Amino acid sequence: MNVTKVAILAASITISFTIAQAAEVPDALTVEWQGKHPCEKLFEDAQMRVARCTFPPGTVHVCHSHPSYLTYVLSGGQGQLQDDKGTRKIDVVAGALANVPPIPWHEFANVGDTTILRARVSPKGPWGLLNTNSLYNLEARHAALLDVCLLCHHFHCGC
Repeated sequence: MNVTKVAILAASITISFTIAQAAEVPDALTVEWQGKHPCEKLFEDAQMRVARCTFPPGTVHVCHSHPSYLTYVLSGGQGQLQDDKGTRKIDVVAGALANVPPIPWHEFANVGDTTILRARVSPKGPWGLLNTNSLYNLEARHAALLDVCLLCHHFHCGC
């Protein structure tokens, strides 16, 4: 019983710390690089926010935070990511789809020679973040990811 209480307390402290840290770091939609916003909001309502992030070669998406989100890579390339785990190069693969937990801070740079284009869907939940309870079971998660693919395709091709 005491182990359960300690685990719940530790999880609460971690969540509180993550939310407090993220509150001090700008949101991905507000930061600029050379006078431009790499990520632009395409749609927002009470349930979700849809954004498109475009990173031409050499672009840096300066230090920012994210709530939980689903992302789909429309066109890939070579990136460099800096976060609390250090700095590393990553391959951004076209067609990749991911359910990403909250990110207190990170910085991304396009270090390749192709434009990286991603769509990001942030479902809204009780804290203005992704409501993970609605994505708890596998069937609901797959349905949500399919919706993201369809939204991404729509915003990419305009059809």
